[in-house]
Amino acid sequence: KMYGEATQPVKLYYNGTMYRYERPQSGRFREFYQYGVEVFDVVPEEIEDIPLTPRANRANYRYREAKANGQTCLFVSVHVNAASNGDWKNATGWSVWTTKGKTKSDDFAECMANAAIEILTPLGKKVRMDMTDGDKDYEENFTVLYKTQCPAILTESFFQDNKDDVEFLLSEKGKKAIVDIHVKGILDYIKKMW
Repeated sequence: KMYGEATQPVKLYYNGTMYRYERPQSGRFREFYQYGVEVFDVVPEEIEDIPLTPRANRANYRYREAKANGQTCLFVSVHVNAASNGDWKNATGWSVWTTKGKTKSDDFAECMANAAIEILTPLGKKVRMDMTDGDKDYEENFTVLYKTQCPAILTESFFQDNKDDVEFLLSEKGKKAIVDIHVKGILDYIKKMW
């Protein structure tokens, strides 16, 4: 199983000057700067759905392993929302969730929400926010959030029962936007914290 295989130190992110082993080309230099993030899928199974507590346990295993090596990790649970049990609805928008109260995940969620605003607003897409406690995230004690020891967020990328949202999510523009939000949000948080 994936969460029991890693016996060596696992580097979760890297940055710095890199070098190409090829002849420089117009607009491409031999020396460049790169930032990378290692990703571990806590639900690699394709046939069955994995219950939420084992997902959190897998993330916690990776977190403990990283912490023992002087590193850290983040947990992102990516979802598509729904407002009904099968009927088409009008609910729309992207959102981010953390657990209730002030937690170490709030800064992470704020970076992710800001990335969503930056990427989705020019596309005319809505970012849903709950500002009642002064930050942009919604709060609920979802199992995968409150049982996870590292900073953990859950994102809801639009609604699967809204025809326009489904069309957007299936488009190349929509897929790129969702990926870009997550990458930018993670990198912005890493830059802020480290």
